[in-house]
Amino acid sequence: MSGTRAAPSTARLQSAQIVPAAQGTISATEGTNNNLDVSVKVDHLAPASRIREDAQTYVVWLVPTGQPPHSVGTLQLDDNLHGELTTATPLRRFEIFVTAEPSASVTRPSGEAVLRGRIDK
Repeated sequence: MSGTRAAPSTARLQSAQIVPAAQGTISATEGTNNNLDVSVKVDHLAPASRIREDAQTYVVWLVPTGQPPHSVGTLQLDDNLHGELTTATPLRRFEIFVTAEPSASVTRPSGEAVLRGRIDK
């Protein structure tokens, strides 16, 4: 094993009109067991309750091509409106989007995507 790692694939997240100040990136790097380590980082994202009255958190959804989305976790925002989530996936091509949701345990998105991006690795 040479110890070198491939450069990460990085993509900007596109923000919806409802969160015009929000910015974010997705980064995917080769991980263990043929997985990609995926990092989602956001800044200037308004608290979820400002997006939807019943929302308590932001859920990050991964969407394999031609399949329904599945939750990969939540973005916890700090006092500076910064949030991060790291996960792993065996997929090489997928879309990621973020929605404001009433709880972290939702099984499908119930609101509009506030941020959206795509990885092709």
